[in-house]
Amino acid sequence: MSFTWYEVRYQAMSPLHLGYHKLGMVQRTRPYIPGRALWGAVTNNLSREIAGSGAPDYQGVGKLVHQGLRFTYFFPWLDAESGALAPWFARDAAGYSELSYGVKKATMEPVLHAREFERLFLYASGQTAVSPDSQTAQDATLHETEYLAHQVRYPENRPVRPVYFLGYLGVGTDFPPADQLWPAIRDLAVGGERSYGCGRLRLTQYRKLPSGDSFFNWGAGTLLSGGQEVSWCPGWPVPAHVEMTAQLKMVGDVEPLIGRETLARGFGQELSRGIPCWVPGSVSTCAQAFTIGAYGIWRLEEKA
Repeated sequence: MSFTWYEVRYQAMSPLHLGYHKLGMVQRTRPYIPGRALWGAVTNNLSREIAGSGAPDYQGVGKLVHQGLRFTYFFPWLDAESGALAPWFARDAAGYSELSYGVKKATMEPVLHAREFERLFLYASGQTAVSPDSQTAQDATLHETEYLAHQVRYPENRPVRPVYFLGYLGVGTDFPPADQLWPAIRDLAVGGERSYGCGRLRLTQYRKLPSGDSFFNWGAGTLLSGGQEVSWCPGWPVPAHVEMTAQLKMVGDVEPLIGRETLARGFGQELSRGIPCWVPGSVSTCAQAFTIGAYGIWRLEEKA
């Protein structure tokens, strides 16, 4: 199946919590929207759109989305000048990798250093579980949840501006409910804390990716025939988790990518197979070709 790619931009209508890991009593958030979170949100909406007044077939539609759509990760976006604020393990003057966000295409310099990004986008709120008997806080349940802001003041002497998320969606040529796709994903709810109103996104713009354009206008990658493979230039951050292999040449950080799945045991009761991955922002050290897989995970294209 070949894919047609669209550049998609959502406005964040509320703070977002994209579950990461705990640091002490703080439940941290990822600084981007993973493809898996988008898969879940699109599956949820499209199932209801197709079902109409009937019962949604989440499992069946989930398989269709898994096969017929491809997602990149979505990253904070403020304006065309700053571009997508994707992680980047940039090399400093001494040659050490330093986490930063965004790439200035002309100079290959970071847009924001990690501390600047965190000061601008991240905040946390305290929470606790309430005992149903006494209506007071339960012991040992006090914690903080970290969020990505949906409005920021950037630069700091300017008025508050909305935060957008920019990414790409590949639609397969044989994707059956293609005519119902865009109405279904006009409004999405992604990540955690959705019952408290978090994670709301509203579609503001989408356009077909013209031939010759690259992801995030970096000039770093070229889509190959079929639209599921991309060639990537050395020195540029890869905007996705990349499955580790012995042949892969990258510099950055690694993590085992594990998610929760809803199978026979109930909602979120199964853990997916752990996949060792280079994290988004890791840098390809030579020209390499990747396959964009389900959930937006990239894999080194195997040569025949």
